Amino acid sequence: DGADGWRVFQEQGCDLVVADVEMPRMDGFALCQAIRGSRRHAAVPVVLVTAMESHEHRARGLEVGADAYIGKSSFDQQSLLDTIQQLLG
Repeated sequence: DGADGWRVFQEQGCDLVVADVEMPRMDGFALCQAIRGSRRHAAVPVVLVTAMESHEHRARGLEVGADAYIGKSSFDQQSLLDTIQQLLG
């Protein structure tokens, strides 16, 4: 649930967010926009992992500020871990 995730994120913070695009109440695009719109958390890296893999969905994910957009059809755990390591430096 994106709204619950946003609430917990605001209360506790974190170093990186991995979220699905398709979530109830607040989807991953809206969650990413909320993070980017927050002065306190705007720099936190966001990775969207989703089955919504069209060019339009990917472009929207990057447009709202996702640092990475990973499709589930080609999901590879090591690739996700490499992306996270790269984003966290």
